Amino acid sequence: MTSCSQSDPFKISQNIFSADFVRDLASSYKIDTDLESLRHQLIRIGGLYLAECKNNLDELRAAERKEYQKILAEIDRFGEALETEENYGLAPLMQFAAIRAQEPPPQTTFHKVTEFQKSQAAPYYLELVRLLRLLRTGVEDHITMMQPPKGRKGNSALRDFVLRLSIFWTENTGRKFSFDHHEGQPLTEAYEFVQSVACHLDPNIPEAQIKTAMRYVIGQRNEWEKRANEASNAASPSRE
Repeated sequence: MTSCSQSDPFKISQNIFSADFVRDLASSYKIDTDLESLRHQLIRIGGLYLAECKNNLDELRAAERKEYQKILAEIDRFGEALETEENYGLAPLMQFAAIRAQEPPPQTTFHKVTEFQKSQAAPYYLELVRLLRLLRTGVEDHITMMQPPKGRKGNSALRDFVLRLSIFWTENTGRKFSFDHHEGQPLTEAYEFVQSVACHLDPNIPEAQIKTAMRYVIGQRNEWEKRANEASNAASPSRE
């Protein structure tokens, strides 16, 4: 039986998430991703959970916030450089590089960009700015998530674990990470998946805590999606 108190969290996770378990999991939930890749992802997710249980989560989060704050500073510096883009002609450079590499042009439609501006490769610049602002929003959200929780702490390690599983689920299945109840019982595949993985990693996790963590994570993801949409719209004020 596994518990958070044991040592060598990533070794434990590697032993728990065997090739057979991952193959059965992929078959049960119709996940087509390469099995070795799936196993690597689950070992990392499980190892991080066990490590967070074992160690001082506040210290781990403080260190992670520090690293992401460095990334945020770099994004801001790059953003400031982009404000002088016209002095360097970066948009045509991106356009020429895309043509040489046979890469498709930006897919976002900027309705108020004139034909002349298009000929000057303006959509490349506008798309770069849009994506940079989305990246900044995502990094800010992550820094916020790593802040010490206010009030009652709850099971922060489990919430982080479920968040990583939610990303695993959407990226590998393309399906929505959802949670619903009918007569007190959750019905979604996503819930069954999380419970299956969580209980396999640590049978001591109470089902009620898994449900609470899923509600929290879904609320967080909805908020981040809202903020990302707002950032995307703000980055492209000329779009309709």
